[in-house]
Amino acid sequence: MDALTCAQVEEGDLEARYLAGTVSPEEAEAYEAHYFGCARCWEALQRALEARSAFAPRRARRWRPSLPLAAAATIILVAVGVWQLGSGPASAPDTLRGSADSVAVTVGATARTLTASWSRVAGAESYRARLFAADGGLLADRETADTSLVIRADSLPRALRVVYWKVEALGPSRAEIASSGLRRVAVPHQ
Repeated sequence: MDALTCAQVEEGDLEARYLAGTVSPEEAEAYEAHYFGCARCWEALQRALEARSAFAPRRARRWRPSLPLAAAATIILVAVGVWQLGSGPASAPDTLRGSADSVAVTVGATARTLTASWSRVAGAESYRARLFAADGGLLADRETADTSLVIRADSLPRALRVVYWKVEALGPSRAEIASSGLRRVAVPHQ
């Protein structure tokens, strides 16, 4: 083929056919000779190549480790597993995971007193007994080493009809180690 002009490149749609790979070897050689010498056609081809690479579907690449890397990782995992099996179970620290509802409380009322009594809890150094009104208001809060507590009924507001006891067993650091649920008792009428 003779030397091409820009007009011939446009008329023959050589740029698009060249990029698609549908030109003959002679047309490819003539087009290459032209665009290497023509700044306008060179820039047009470069823009077309950039556009094609930007819009071309990309293949997803899967990461495949090399065999030595995969073997090394497997050996390390097996070694760590064997080491953990051989070391035995770790000794768990003596931690508190919250109180248990394990303080059994018996409540009672006479004409003049409200009483609460409970059994000893292993590890408890003292007990905190609280008396609540029906609306949740705190009426009494006492700490004792004994396993019972008596509150005078006349020390409470006269309008009360029902109160609730709650007892907590406290350990050496005064942390709660066990507790009771709320225990309901009717207030005696005076």
